[in-house]
Amino acid sequence: MAGIPTLYDGAWFRSRIEARHAALFDLLGWPWVYEPSDLKYYIPDFSLTFYKPLLVEVKDEVSTEALLVAAGSKIEASGWKGEVLIVGASPQLELATHWNNENGVFGLLLDVGWDETPQWGNAIFFECVFCKRFSLFHETGSYHCRVCGGWDGDKHLNHPNVSLRTLWNKAGSLVQWKGAFPRKG
Repeated sequence: MAGIPTLYDGAWFRSRIEARHAALFDLLGWPWVYEPSDLKYYIPDFSLTFYKPLLVEVKDEVSTEALLVAAGSKIEASGWKGEVLIVGASPQLELATHWNNENGVFGLLLDVGWDETPQWGNAIFFECVFCKRFSLFHETGSYHCRVCGGWDGDKHLNHPNVSLRTLWNKAGSLVQWKGAFPRKG
């Protein structure tokens, strides 16, 4: 299904889902760049400019398994050696089983751990006690803060003071109906 081109923050996105994720990143305080670079057979949708860049791929899928099928092999073949987050049509709010996290799974994270072995797993939303910002950790891999790089076992993982569902709904309101009609000319 073709996406609805949507204008948000001065950029035309290929779909409303991409624009909604940009709005969500803004609400989270995450600096982003849209379609930042061309990799081998792959153009990432976003780069989050954290202490290390985190590429983000947006897919119109609703399960983490479908996200991996839709984008995993393309990302792995691109030559990118860093971490990647695949997000879908919405966060998987009902799936989190780790850490009593009622906020759910943000997406699917390719973690490149200390041994540099890439591993896909759920990206869990949290607030870092070091940088005081919202971040993500890998459910079964590295718990380090993707925003600042801070790590202290799991002692830096704080439950967020706002739900991911609330932020996702606000992001939807920011892009609803914007760009619903393609540009003319």
